[in-house]
Amino acid sequence: MKKYFLSALLALNAACAPAPFTENAEAELWRPEKVAVLPYQIAVVNKNTNRAVSPLNGAVHRGGEIISGARVAMDQILADKLRASSSWALLDQAEAARLLDSHARIQPIRAAALAAGRDMGADAVLIGFIYRLSQRVGQALSVESPASAAFDLVLLRVSDGQIIWSNSFDQTQVSLSENLLEIGQYVGRGLYWFTVEEFARYGMDEIFSRFPWPKP
Repeated sequence: MKKYFLSALLALNAACAPAPFTENAEAELWRPEKVAVLPYQIAVVNKNTNRAVSPLNGAVHRGGEIISGARVAMDQILADKLRASSSWALLDQAEAARLLDSHARIQPIRAAALAAGRDMGADAVLIGFIYRLSQRVGQALSVESPASAAFDLVLLRVSDGQIIWSNSFDQTQVSLSENLLEIGQYVGRGLYWFTVEEFARYGMDEIFSRFPWPKP
């Protein structure tokens, strides 16, 4: 099997098209105060096309392997990022997860998420889907297959169900020799092949680079 060796530096290359980004114009005027952060969901991938469509905003992503424990890992990565980047009052996540599970048994995921938010008295709900979370095969200096990830986040306003903000990450790590233009993406992160968990943390940073409500 072909092995990919670490170049002097590394870069990242988009696996599909550039990441979809949506920001409602009201994001500049409306600031949620109480937010229910719902657990990450595993997207349903069409086996014939290897594509998955977001049930919230219709964005299309390439499917792929999803590691065991992906939801727990992504929930922790998101929680860490929110603590660092947001001044929202975050409601009880365990209760939010319980309510979402209860509503999702009888309603589509969008309706279930909004219902969970209403039950908790939230202004908005934040929910994401995992489309691909593939672990690298190999070591830090050489791999047979690099880490690859695709996931998103969507903020829904509870009062009217509108998407106020959403963003996604959909990339696979490649060597610098394949893409000289992406050197800046590695500054401060180390020059090696990432595990998929490390790659997902990078992806979460990318998603929040256009977060409209940063911590003061």
